[in-house]
Amino acid sequence: MKTFFTADLHLGHEGVLAMSARPFASIEEHDDAIIEGINRVVLPSDRLFILGDFCWHGAESYAKRINCKNLHLIWGNHDRPNYGKWFKTAEDVAEIKLPQSSFGQEAAEIKVFLSHYPHAYWPASHYGSLHLYGHLHGEQEETLAALFPGRRAMDVGVDQAAKLYSGVYRPFMDDEIIDLLLRLPGHDPVEWYKGRQEARNKGKAQEVAKNLARQFYDNRQYEAQR
Repeated sequence: MKTFFTADLHLGHEGVLAMSARPFASIEEHDDAIIEGINRVVLPSDRLFILGDFCWHGAESYAKRINCKNLHLIWGNHDRPNYGKWFKTAEDVAEIKLPQSSFGQEAAEIKVFLSHYPHAYWPASHYGSLHLYGHLHGEQEETLAALFPGRRAMDVGVDQAAKLYSGVYRPFMDDEIIDLLLRLPGHDPVEWYKGRQEARNKGKAQEVAKNLARQFYDNRQYEAQR
């Protein structure tokens, strides 16, 4: 079983054609292409996480058109409360684990934090965990990378996929995520916190030494004046 990730499908949402410059003549053509992009790579036995903004309406009919039945929804700002019943799980955020086998570490697993929205910091980010999100339609990756160099996070929406894969609107596979993000060092390493604590401890030690020296000097002055 492979795990796939996507976001911002906006099925049935005619406004997304202009908003995100999706090159389709109609919303029906758009929906067919998005669903075909999923069914072409995701097997019925695989696992698919949709990180928000699944559709504008008609969640049941769209979910039934997806061959994979192991569907998981992370709530987006355009998703409606009744969408959840067409998914195996529906959550605001989720944490899962992925194997690192494609990165030469067969026995290891890595934590992945899932949200519709991008986070600057997330659970275990200082230990190198990954973060996947949507919402931004591939428009802010350069800005976020400049703000947080080396971050192990990325937009997995269909617009970002189209930018990376020659206009193909499709999900990202777990191996692709691992290969793309584990090459990065992370922007929140635990070593930074350890260094800061060591600096604080050093500062405290220096302050104690200064206080002792000051106390010794004051005592000598007092003895000299007696």
